[in-house]
Amino acid sequence: MKKEKTTSTKFLFWVKIFGIVMVLIILWFLFGKSSVGESEKMNSINTKFNPLNSHSIETIRFTDPQIENLLCYISSAKMGGIKGAVGVAEDVSDMSLSCVLKGSQAKINGSLNGSEVVYKESRNITFKTLKVVRNFDSQNNIVYYVAYTDKILDGDSTNATSSVWLGNEPANDTK
Repeated sequence: MKKEKTTSTKFLFWVKIFGIVMVLIILWFLFGKSSVGESEKMNSINTKFNPLNSHSIETIRFTDPQIENLLCYISSAKMGGIKGAVGVAEDVSDMSLSCVLKGSQAKINGSLNGSEVVYKESRNITFKTLKVVRNFDSQNNIVYYVAYTDKILDGDSTNATSSVWLGNEPANDTK
């Protein structure tokens, strides 16, 4: 009789673990993949195929919600396969960033003072996040973007930057 109780206790333990993992996966899919501005996946280039752990380079285009006519492209490594589909593969921090002004003049909506996150993407289920932060150099009328990854317990110094001149008109002019 004691052996049956132990077996049912182990079974209940694994059912609870499975339930917790499923809740984390659902929360990650609902809230983890987020973008501040509009974003769109442009392409994905496979660099290695393996059913358990494939690799690709993914390029995403996103907009700065405060600056019209400005587009940014970020390319980064993605882990795929079964691990990537379930959300347990951790994407590496390597990335490149390029931003460009579409047209001759940017339209600024509000003030550009301080740093602001303009793009955010979850990189795995353990709360690693890729962020792009906008900063403004008011003396030269240039916005510059810094892409980096962070984690709850530790960060990574891998980063990428891109800058865009906003034109001759002062960006924070209140005419």
